[in-house]
Amino acid sequence: MSAPNLPKNFLSSAFLVALYAGVFTAVLRSNSLPEIPDKKDGLNLDEAYFNLHQIASQPHPVNSYANDIVRKYILDYLRNETAGYEHVEVVDDLTSNITWVANSGHGVSFEGSNILVKVAGTEPEYREKGGVLFSAHFDSVPTGPGVTDDGMGVVTLMELVRYLATHRTKRTAVFNINNGEEDGLKGAFAFLRHPWSKITETFFNLEGAAAGARPILFRSTSMAPVLSFKEKGVLHPHGNVLSADAFSRRVIKSRTDYTVYEYGLGDGSGMEGIDFAFYQGRSSYHTKYDSIPGAKGGKKALWAMMETTRAAGVSLLNREEDDHDRGRPADAAVYFDVFDKFFFVFTQRSLFNFNAALLIVGPVILLVLHRAPECMFKSSSRAHSCVQLACIWRCLKFWVAFVAAGVAQALLICGYLSFNPFIIHSSPFVVLVSHLSLAYLSFKAALSFLSMDIDPNTTANQHGPSRQTLLIQTYNLSWLLLALGNIALDKLKVGGVYFLTGWNLCLLGSCAFVCMERIVERKKSSSSWNVSSSAGSAAASRATLDDEDEVVDSVTEKTPLLVVPPPKQHVDQRVTQGWWWILQALLAIPGPLILISHVLLLLLQSLSQTLSDGSQPLVVYAATSLLSTFLILPITPFITTKMHHFITLLILLVYISTTAWSWSAFPFEQDAPLKVFFQQRVEVGLSANTNEVIKNVGTLTGATRYLESEVLSALPSSWSSKNSNVTCVPSSTAATLSTCEWGLPARLLPSPGSSVSALKDSRVPMWISAEVSRTSRTSARITLKGTNTRSCRLYFDSRPVKTYKVQVPEEKGLIHADLTDNAHPGFPIPEAGFRVIQLWSRTWGRKFIVDVTWGEDDGDGDDHAQPESSSKLSGRVACEWAEYESGTIGLGSDSQLVTGKIPAYEEILSFLPLWAAASKVADGLVEVYALFEV
Repeated sequence: MSAPNLPKNFLSSAFLVALYAGVFTAVLRSNSLPEIPDKKDGLNLDEAYFNLHQIASQPHPVNSYANDIVRKYILDYLRNETAGYEHVEVVDDLTSNITWVANSGHGVSFEGSNILVKVAGTEPEYREKGGVLFSAHFDSVPTGPGVTDDGMGVVTLMELVRYLATHRTKRTAVFNINNGEEDGLKGAFAFLRHPWSKITETFFNLEGAAAGARPILFRSTSMAPVLSFKEKGVLHPHGNVLSADAFSRRVIKSRTDYTVYEYGLGDGSGMEGIDFAFYQGRSSYHTKYDSIPGAKGGKKALWAMMETTRAAGVSLLNREEDDHDRGRPADAAVYFDVFDKFFFVFTQRSLFNFNAALLIVGPVILLVLHRAPECMFKSSSRAHSCVQLACIWRCLKFWVAFVAAGVAQALLICGYLSFNPFIIHSSPFVVLVSHLSLAYLSFKAALSFLSMDIDPNTTANQHGPSRQTLLIQTYNLSWLLLALGNIALDKLKVGGVYFLTGWNLCLLGSCAFVCMERIVERKKSSSSWNVSSSAGSAAASRATLDDEDEVVDSVTEKTPLLVVPPPKQHVDQRVTQGWWWILQALLAIPGPLILISHVLLLLLQSLSQTLSDGSQPLVVYAATSLLSTFLILPITPFITTKMHHFITLLILLVYISTTAWSWSAFPFEQDAPLKVFFQQRVEVGLSANTNEVIKNVGTLTGATRYLESEVLSALPSSWSSKNSNVTCVPSSTAATLSTCEWGLPARLLPSPGSSVSALKDSRVPMWISAEVSRTSRTSARITLKGTNTRSCRLYFDSRPVKTYKVQVPEEKGLIHADLTDNAHPGFPIPEAGFRVIQLWSRTWGRKFIVDVTWGEDDGDGDDHAQPESSSKLSGRVACEWAEYESGTIGLGSDSQLVTGKIPAYEEILSFLPLWAAASKVADGLVEVYALFEV
């Protein structure tokens, strides 16, 4: 029975498709959460999961009674679990206060309420120095329960404390389970004022900037902490330096305690360390979907964080050397994982040096191999090489195709930005397939068109770039990209260029086999063909020396009349010659494909849902497009001769369907909601017994395309023309966002809560009371108190203030918050002063007494101001509230205490479309303010 006649290129197409499918499948499988093992080596996952339910059952921001309940639960648990262990100390830190000027230019006065644990090391020399700080925050945002941000981190540390109590390590472990991260990293700042902060030199920060799935080594200060992820106990390492690159360039708009620990207070208290965080499902971040049911992976995600934290943390705690100097900037790390199994770590300097060597040695190797045939075989160089201009043009065809593919990708990006820029938010893989298919079609069409034989006197091997030529040109492109990447690595400290190194190295190996193939072909051609004339011999040699993919099927006047066919054994050798391309493909395709696929998957899962936070769509689409093109480039040398036309037709249909659907589909859904940011602002007048309401407005910030027409229009309070007066303006934080403001009816006024008797005494709630008095020509005292709140603010509209001092009651252990005498080196007072002061207390209803000073010439710039008013100070006193009725169900507080109510936010929860979710825009969901002038 004869073998079936398979279509031309069927087997080669199947081989190449299998390569891509195999790599994509392996990468996607490695991105899934591993199964929970039966043996957990001392960790109690069930207990940690139970604790998570207790901590994250409802929102518990720092300015809420729910926060107090969560704090007490954690403190009681740690005290019970560590009772009887003399080497473990639990501290209820109610004494660490700090005053500083934040990077935003705001003055801050904060009274800390962290929970600290110290597990003494076994080595005396490491008990008071060289320790490791483990950090997570137990407060949440008011709009979400905070399961991944940062409940999973907290219960992981609670379990690690219990584990270390019975499994002691050489170095001392300090735990900062802090309060106040969500409102400006304040708990971490407060820790730096505690004596235990002097013990630690390395930190391990646990965070959640998304909604579960696999946690990632997000960023690192230096090489030493990253090496802990190479320990054998870290069974499923996951990390990539590209996430650190994105964070440092504000592509991902979020902050963690990592920043505080890295820089300290500017007095040399900074540490080296790492950020270990969840990153997938960012649309649920800071919303009601950051909950137990909404956490991606659930218990598996928690175990992934616990297992890795225990293994890497114990490695840091048992580190022999005391080499804190290894954290210098020159030792910044490059790290990435492959297939959830292999973790690679090296310094940026070593990568730079390796790249520099590769850029020099690679071309030299190929040049030597390219010239080898001329030295090995005596023949006319003119007889065995094409005309110089023809060779140049054949090489340029690759670059023409590359430019054409780039133009096609740019047009596709323009289409997405014009028709449906947010579709990548909910359907990132559909967008990816669209870009991938276009990249393939662009290269296929461009190279096929450029290879068309328009001259009947031109042989096929003269008009089309061969596989060998395309491989060499692809290497040249990778060399150019590697050179640019090495410059970025050196000048900008971008460690994410590592995949260019692997790509160039793989192509170098593939091109080395190209040169070897040509050497073998030259050897065969010197003895295989007998021709009747030298012209015929030269023509036959050219046909043989070029790629076996190119077949001379045209007859011209230059074709020799008599061509003696090769002997049978040489025919067999010519058949085996076709296996060269398989070796070259195995070197050129899988390696780069693996590295780039991991990068692309990380990009899609971390950036695709940042558009609702204000990220530029162009950045996300351009990165997706570029990496999609890089994914197709490895197959480009084989695209015209090894891929069946049916594959091209199928990819064309895929491109048309995915692009058409992407441009027309609605971009949001309940599993991937649009995030909008809410705050209610109430202006009141100050009087002795009540606050008269002057203005009551709601604000929503969100995507301009959908905010007013799709989101705000769903709220009944915005329908009444009498009260609403909806106005929308571009947001000051991002070009793609807008802020809409509308008047709210009296029924949606917030209530601060208080005692039952206090509410009965007043029909109108007393939110704030304040007094402002002049103490000199350039100084004033402001007394401010909010009902049932721990957070207030001072705004200075007419002029900035230069200094401030917060007077606090004389309580044992409290530190007076005096920025005048206690400015930290790393946070100096701005020369221009500041216009906002944030006041935070650990006591409900604290009366803040603030003394401020300003300069005489620091006014608002009005040249026509009267002399007697030139030194006036005007602004606003304000307080914040974050607790609302539905968020406090089951709180179990004192029956005589009435918690706050925010009916405007309850309206948001009731009527917001299912494909949208609300988050906070500032510290409080409600800000009540009053104007002052003195």
